[in-house]
Amino acid sequence: KKKFSRKKIFVFLGAVLLLTLLLVAYWYFMLRTSSNSKSGSSQTTTKSAQVAKKKVERMVWVKDKEVWVKEEGKEPEKIFSETRRILSWDVVAQGNLVYVDATEKNKDEIYGTELISLDLSNLKKTTLFAKSLEQIDKEMPQKEPCWSDDADISYPKFSVDGKYLAFASLGLKIMDVKTKKIVNEIGSSSFKSGDGNLNCLSYGNIRWFSKNVIEIMVGRWESADIYLVDLSDKSILATHTTGYEYVRRLTLEPKTLILNSLGSAFDVASDSARTKIGEAKSKYSVELKNTIYQSKENSIDLEVVDNNKVYFFERESSTDNKNHKITLKSLDIATNSVATLKVLSDKKNSDSAPYPTCSLVKGDKIYYQLQENSVTTLSNFDFTSKQIGTVATITRNNKDDYYSGVNGCFAFTAF
Repeated sequence: KKKFSRKKIFVFLGAVLLLTLLLVAYWYFMLRTSSNSKSGSSQTTTKSAQVAKKKVERMVWVKDKEVWVKEEGKEPEKIFSETRRILSWDVVAQGNLVYVDATEKNKDEIYGTELISLDLSNLKKTTLFAKSLEQIDKEMPQKEPCWSDDADISYPKFSVDGKYLAFASLGLKIMDVKTKKIVNEIGSSSFKSGDGNLNCLSYGNIRWFSKNVIEIMVGRWESADIYLVDLSDKSILATHTTGYEYVRRLTLEPKTLILNSLGSAFDVASDSARTKIGEAKSKYSVELKNTIYQSKENSIDLEVVDNNKVYFFERESSTDNKNHKITLKSLDIATNSVATLKVLSDKKNSDSAPYPTCSLVKGDKIYYQLQENSVTTLSNFDFTSKQIGTVATITRNNKDDYYSGVNGCFAFTAF
């Protein structure tokens, strides 16, 4: 047999070792390349996700069955249509819109049957609370002297921190937004309607003053009772009646301010003081201890900002009801001083006049809504430049149908 020399064996083993080292180096290089590629891809994906998740703040409003939004620098856009009429709604900063949709029992009877959450980022709907017409019928008083809306669903309103949602249905209900469970209830028996009849209950606006203090209107606009409720023990802290003599609680802290507006906002001017703003005799009282401001005109749609300032519209009409002026004013709570900011509208020889329905201070602007006939104008006033800007002009889908126009106010949210 042929024998290999020791030298050849060493050469062979060296070649095998070198080949092995080359294969290991190649494997290591390919592993690093693959790892870097995955890392780069992951970083790109993360950056893309971050871009995708970036939220943009938009103005939101509801028109009949439609949800509209307006981004700064862009035209208004309809992003959602419901199959049934939207009765009332509210939004939170997280980009969720909660609304009550309507079921028509007949031509004259419309009831809120579903409380729905709409994620504005993907338009996904979630039903939070629902009732059938049959259930509402069973819960309605059998013999009622007037129309009752006690059993249906109405007026959703998020708490200041967005963690809870209040709404009316057989009284006042509080829902935990995260768990979607009812965590507190105050039944109808705690309330009465504006005419004192329990069978005539109809709910109005809900306002949160703090985590545990909430206000609810019970009754109709011509006569309603305003209840201030402590949710911690379900006690009624105070109640007062409002109607043609409009009485509204503006603040609770640092001091309780009250608006008292005498007579209808559509009445012509009188010689006596029609509007009074003053400090209450006690925290939960609506009786005035003193008068900070008074006017012969109507003060309407007030908003309190940081418990520091009250912005309000004053509507002045001539004795023949042909000339109408709307002025934006502010009240400094600390100094009790009133300032005139801007005349927003001044119409002469006109049978119609714009009527302010909403306002919201945001940054260096106050946004407001003027309603005139079938047209609603969303505008803003810049505190710095003193200029008025138009955000959107909205016309009812059916000019003869009041409910086919803008429903409620507007809001800002990011999604």
